[in-house]
Amino acid sequence: MQVAAVSYDSVAILKKFSDKRSITFPLLADEKSTVIDAYQLRNKSSKQGIPHPATILIDRKGVVRANLPGTVRVRHSTEALLRAARELQSE
Repeated sequence: MQVAAVSYDSVAILKKFSDKRSITFPLLADEKSTVIDAYQLRNKSSKQGIPHPATILIDRKGVVRANLPGTVRVRHSTEALLRAARELQSE
């Protein structure tokens, strides 16, 4: 299983964020919100391409198997993520 994060922020901003928080998984810059739009995560009230927070689990064939939406203040639980990951592994 591979973990990666996608953000509309620039590479420089993500590097600073990653270094400050000692993040060890890849943070991918999607400055034009291409990936964000592909997964229909763009916050329609934002012209900058700001996405709604979500965790998406994708299988090895590129098929979305789980979409755990959240908000800036409230995210899915760790238990929900583990349950979705276990279901993906059992398929």
